[in-house]
Amino acid sequence: MTPADLGDSPILLDTDVFSFVVWSRGPAAMYEPFVVNRLWVLSFATVAELRYGAIKAGWGPTRLRELDRRIRLCVVVPGTDAVATRWAELNAKFKDQVGMNDLWIAACALSQNPVLPVASHDHAFEMIAAEFNLPVVRINAA
Repeated sequence: MTPADLGDSPILLDTDVFSFVVWSRGPAAMYEPFVVNRLWVLSFATVAELRYGAIKAGWGPTRLRELDRRIRLCVVVPGTDAVATRWAELNAKFKDQVGMNDLWIAACALSQNPVLPVASHDHAFEMIAAEFNLPVVRINAA
């Protein structure tokens, strides 16, 4: 997939890609062409993972405020009945293969109309893509 393949679509960022790009670490530069000048969308599960990671790492008030600011720049997909229905379908298929939060993230993307592409560094989304027609941006950094 190329950035042009996404057209002007918003993109749902998995926790890893959000962290890479926001904090300029890991393969951030490889994901930037897919996310720059595009509306960023987060799943409620990603927001929870980000906040948990910050608490677990012992971030102070300044870093926590910056994380909050960065999250507020995104559209957050809440847990709705449509999201829960998609999650149930995904969980029935991938329960022992894909992490629960990744299933929630995919459910958030699949519940939107049109379906949102997901940027993730996690190979689990490729399995979901094959079964549920989920567009996935995943950079294979060798």
